[in-house]
Amino acid sequence: MNKNHHLIVVPGLNGSNFLFQAILKLLQLYGYQVTVFEPHWKTSEALEIKISRLNKAIKDIDHNNKLSLLGTSAGGSLVINVFSKQNKRIHKVVNVCGRLRAGKNVKPTLKNASKRSKSFEQSVLLCEAEQKNLSQNAKSNILTIRPLFDEIVPTSTVSIEGAVNKQIIAIEHMISIILALTMYFNIIDQFLTD
Repeated sequence: MNKNHHLIVVPGLNGSNFLFQAILKLLQLYGYQVTVFEPHWKTSEALEIKISRLNKAIKDIDHNNKLSLLGTSAGGSLVINVFSKQNKRIHKVVNVCGRLRAGKNVKPTLKNASKRSKSFEQSVLLCEAEQKNLSQNAKSNILTIRPLFDEIVPTSTVSIEGAVNKQIIAIEHMISIILALTMYFNIIDQFLTD
């Protein structure tokens, strides 16, 4: 059990709906203390404010607890951005089906994918730049999970060289996220507890 391990979960562009909240209840069965951080991607709030709010949420967690971040979809770039600046406090980071760079010759393009959220586009571009500054040790504390095919997030934009990169047998964006957080959660749990 991981009762002293706090997991902050950052959802994607559509936020945390009822199904997402139900799945997070399953994570608590593994013993994690789970907090959902809502970025409110579709508001005009600047990326810097979202990062600041997430940093405050991290600061508010008991320092006696291990703390890990898990981002799904658009939340993936945000958790990497925060980890890149304070990876001493954060134990591990997980990106589930989240775009971490613009990508080349991919569809949808980042410009198309971020039409509803300028801060999401900025988060991906910042994440792409920050990856170059991560040490190999920091990268070893990042897990990325991608499906075989994703119509929303090109799979070539999900992984980080030097990180622990896993592919699950799944297709379609939302289904892949659901499967990663349920049937394949043992991959995440093992990574977080190692």
